[in-house]
Amino acid sequence: MNPTGLLAIAIAALVAIIVAVFVVVGITIPLARALAWFLGQLGRFVIGEITDALRLVGALITALALVPLTLLCVLIGRWSAAAHFGRAIQDELLTMGACLYRIAIGHPVALFALTPLTDGIQQRLPQVVRAAPGRDKPPKRVGQFEGYTIIGSLKGGGSGGKLYIARPDEIRRAAFSRQGHGDIDQVVIKSFSLKDGSTLPQIIRESRALDAARKLGLVLDHELTNERFYYVMRYVPGESLAQVTQRLHAISGDAGLDDVSLRRVINFTQEILRTLRVYHRGGLWHKDIKPDNIIVEGDHASVVDLGLVTPLRSNMTLTTHGTEYFRDPELVRLALKGVKVHQVDGAKFDIYAAGAVLYSAIENSFPAHGVLSQVKKRCPEALKWIIRRAMADYDQRYETVDQMLADLEVVARAEDPFKVRPADLPSMKPGVRIATDPEPHEPTPPQQPPQPAHASTHNGGETPAAVRTRPKIRVRKWLTGAFEVEGEEPVRVAARHTPRPAQTPRARSTVRPAPRPSAREQLERARARAAAARARAAQRRRTRISPAHGAYSNSPNVGVGIAALVLIAVVTGVVLTRSPAVSSTTSVSESNQDDTPSAQPFALEGTPVPVIPRGACDARGGDGDGLCGFGGVAR
Repeated sequence: MNPTGLLAIAIAALVAIIVAVFVVVGITIPLARALAWFLGQLGRFVIGEITDALRLVGALITALALVPLTLLCVLIGRWSAAAHFGRAIQDELLTMGACLYRIAIGHPVALFALTPLTDGIQQRLPQVVRAAPGRDKPPKRVGQFEGYTIIGSLKGGGSGGKLYIARPDEIRRAAFSRQGHGDIDQVVIKSFSLKDGSTLPQIIRESRALDAARKLGLVLDHELTNERFYYVMRYVPGESLAQVTQRLHAISGDAGLDDVSLRRVINFTQEILRTLRVYHRGGLWHKDIKPDNIIVEGDHASVVDLGLVTPLRSNMTLTTHGTEYFRDPELVRLALKGVKVHQVDGAKFDIYAAGAVLYSAIENSFPAHGVLSQVKKRCPEALKWIIRRAMADYDQRYETVDQMLADLEVVARAEDPFKVRPADLPSMKPGVRIATDPEPHEPTPPQQPPQPAHASTHNGGETPAAVRTRPKIRVRKWLTGAFEVEGEEPVRVAARHTPRPAQTPRARSTVRPAPRPSAREQLERARARAAAARARAAQRRRTRISPAHGAYSNSPNVGVGIAALVLIAVVTGVVLTRSPAVSSTTSVSESNQDDTPSAQPFALEGTPVPVIPRGACDARGGDGDGLCGFGGVAR
């Protein structure tokens, strides 16, 4: 063979070897990875099954050990301890149920990578159960609410109050209209009752920002008695952002939110920030922004729950109230140091919570590590930057909600949010100044014109305002009360009433007061005003717009009908499966009765019926003494 042929054979062999190597590597490596994955899944399955089986046995042993303790406390009359042990038994039973679920369903499903099949049971179902409302009617010991008809209830919050949905009567509705709240058909009543388990600190915490909330139109009505305190808010239909987030991720998939869902989340966050801007302009700090306190109806999001609302200029000490993972860790550290509310900017803590809510909506999880929590699902880089900036350290985050809102609007207006760079955001441009909210301030009284010197004496009035001085005292020893005066400081004192303009004797003589109407005329005028008010109320009833879509209703819905159909189907199936057995039993009994000469032997009243063993008559060769054929029962 010539050298050229040998070279060709060698090249062909080399190429075949290379191809074989690539084929072997391309097949072997995926197979090895698949085998490693399966072995890992199998190992996790075995370890999980063994662990949950041991945990199940341990919970059962613990529950059995708690049973005698509970019974002993009941016998000796220690009811508090018995209730404590009873709750512990309930917890152990819940643990056993969770272990049984993982052993029977959870681990086998995870072994074959079918976890999405159980996402609804493991994630969405617990969320729906936690959001279930309470009882529709308040307890009798709490009583009803005058002017309101209770039509349903909502899930109570962590502040201890009971939430009821009510319909105001015509008088209340007319009062709301006069206050500028429009036509309100349904309201939410948040009630705290000492007889219903509420505490005095809860009532004080809820009522401390009531005046400011009423000025902003957040509270429509309130009442405080010796037994209870309640306030009325506008009812916002919809479901919580937590439930909406679960559904959006279930529709979008494991990679993250799709484009439509992502824009909805951005829109929700914008509305949250606009609501917070209203709070901050009114001098209030919401303090409890979280997905459960954001109600979504369609494409609109509303912030609810005034349980922790605090004035920004309050002299109270910071507290650690709030929801973990949506509460700034810096707030906890400052509260432990005893810092006052007015010494910090509470609006920045609301900004942190808004960033945490945006993170949870995109990631479908809570930010367990604060600003260090990484966004791993599908999200534009500019939006990731906004989240990090909102959740940054206290001195580095957004100064106001307007800055965060301006950055979000740039992302929302973009045709492709994924093409927006962090450098394109307004907060990243040094030459762009974003308008911020003015500091909340007290309105200054209008200036009164200067009055003559005789006005204060002749008309009995005072000057509109005066500047006085008071000593400036510094306490040197708090124990003994020793102090020293460091000088004086000016104090502006307002007048107690507005002086009346001075009148000359001639003016007083020419002005004659109108004659006072008689009592009959005053009564007729009052009746006419009442009739006119009733007519206006009737006109509003006739022209009132029907309730908007999404109003609360506790009537049976489609889900209730489906549940009823399933129950009927199950009961029907059980009855049908048991019917053949009953028929066969009946037929067997009838056949036995046909073989027996008499199922109910004749006997005289009061005469005992003798019992003759079966076969005794045959052994005697007949009926013998007559008992076999008449009146006897053979067995």
